[in-house]
This record gives sequence, C-alpha cells and structure tokens, in this order.
Amino acid sequence: MSGRIPPEAFQFYLGLGPDRSYQRVADQFGFSKRAVTKLAMRARWQERVENLEHKAREGAEQKALESLE
Repeated sequence: MSGRIPPEAFQFYLGLGPDRSYQRVADQFGFSKRAVTKLAMRARWQERVENLEHKAREGAEQKALESLE
C-alpha cells in the first residue's frame, strides 16, 4: 500500500449498489479499511451517494410521468 487512494474509489463504491462497503473498496484498491473510511468521511461519500440516488429516483419518476402522458 503506497500513495493515495485514487479518486475512482468513490465511483467503485457507488457502483457496488446496496451491498457497498468500505471493506470492499479497501480490498479492491489495496488499502486498509481504516484509510478508506477516513477518506470517505472527509469526502462525504454517504452524503454524495444519498444525493445521487435521490436524483436518480427523481429522473426515473420524471420519465415515468412522461411515458404516461
């Protein structure tokens, strides 16, 4: 383990879906869970995921409304 956790770690975390975990990110990128957790807290991963999921739901609802019209 050397260097910094790459920025694409968040995208990997987001892509894990409902089964996402910091441990899986740590395993994928070769860092400790503690290092990933510290980064996630600083970068507000949980908040970002919630915002993105909310936007995705809104987009899906909008498409559903358009198809009903």
